[in-house]
Amino acid sequence: MEEVAVKKERESEYNKYEEKDTLLYLFLVVEKRMTNSASAKACERQRTYCLKMEEKPVEMMGHKGHLINFFDENKRVTITDTVDNLTKNFADLDIKKYRVAEFIKQECNLSVKVISRHPATRNSPAVIEKRAVWSGFDINMTRSRGWLKRGKPAIVETPSGRAISYTV
Repeated sequence: MEEVAVKKERESEYNKYEEKDTLLYLFLVVEKRMTNSASAKACERQRTYCLKMEEKPVEMMGHKGHLINFFDENKRVTITDTVDNLTKNFADLDIKKYRVAEFIKQECNLSVKVISRHPATRNSPAVIEKRAVWSGFDINMTRSRGWLKRGKPAIVETPSGRAISYTV
C-alpha cells in the first residue's frame, strides 16, 4: 500500500472580509441590482483603495490649513497652481497632481463648482439706477469653475460687469 502524500501548506491566504465589505457587496447586489461579478469588482476596488490609504501616510496633513487659506484667497486656482504653490512654500514636499486633487476633495472637503460672478459695485445706488439701460459685453472672461467648501455658494466679486462693445 502506498503512503499518502503530506498535504502542502497553502502559500496564499483567503481574502478576509470585514462586515462592512460584506454589507457593501450585499447592498450592491440587492439594492443596486448589480451582477455578482460587477459588485465583487466594485467591492474589491473599494477594499484595495482603503488598504492603500491605510498604508500610505498622508504627507499633506500639516498643509491642510495652508491649502484652505490658498483657496479662500483665490477661488479660481487650478490643481497645477496648487501643486506649484505647495512646492514653492514647502521645499521638502514632492507630490503628484492627482494626490493633491484627492486630498482637496477628501480631507479639505472642497468641491469644484460653477462660479457665479458678481460685480463689486453690484448693489451701489448708481448701478441700481443705470441697470435698466446698461448694455455691453462681458469683460470678465475667466475660469468659470473654482474650489470652495461644500455647501457654500460659489460667488466671486469682479471689478466690472459690462463694457462698451467695439468692432474692428
